[in-house]
Amino acid sequence: MKLTERFRRVNYGELDIEFTVDDAKAYTRPFTVRVSQHVVADGSELIEFICHENQMFLKLTGRDNSGGPPR
Repeated sequence: MKLTERFRRVNYGELDIEFTVDDAKAYTRPFTVRVSQHVVADGSELIEFICHENQMFLKLTGRDNSGGPPR
């Protein structure tokens, strides 16, 4: 599988995100998804998105930096 991501800052308050998935084993042809996001520029704090599956993976493989042993 090949995943191509493109991020483009259109102007100060707008971000274009595009990704293309090319996986001949799963799909008959590549496809592209495009999203336009408005960036908050009022000084408010940006909230980080955390992938919970990835966090669980880190704990299960002992790569978690929280100080405790993996469960």
